[in-house]
Amino acid sequence: MQQLEIKGGLSNEVDLPVSLAGMEFRVGPGAFKVGGEDYELAEEQVYTVEGSESEPVFVSGYLVKKVSDGSVALLVDERVFGEESYRFEASAPYQLLHLLVRASVPAGVTDLNDAEVTVAKVLVDDEPEEPEE
Repeated sequence: MQQLEIKGGLSNEVDLPVSLAGMEFRVGPGAFKVGGEDYELAEEQVYTVEGSESEPVFVSGYLVKKVSDGSVALLVDERVFGEESYRFEASAPYQLLHLLVRASVPAGVTDLNDAEVTVAKVLVDDEPEEPEE
């Protein structure tokens, strides 16, 4: 599992624990910040990737806010190559907060440790940049 660490400004900070086990990935609960707003993933989220024996599968795990009640959840889009991905539209029941997990799973894979999995964390840049003279 590759960790993609992005130095964010003070408005974003996403550093939730993500782990892999077989064809499951788990996102641990915790607080995070997007766009200057505080959010909390209240419970661990678990997703089991179905995969495919004959075609590669692409998986995207998004942190979203449910429009109906404001709670945070993990929305997973799993699709084979060529299928249309989930669209976050204005009328959708979810507001996109952050793309947290992305996986490219080759055909026939039965363990995500054998796939290309990237976790995108946004870390606060604690060291302010020195102004140029």
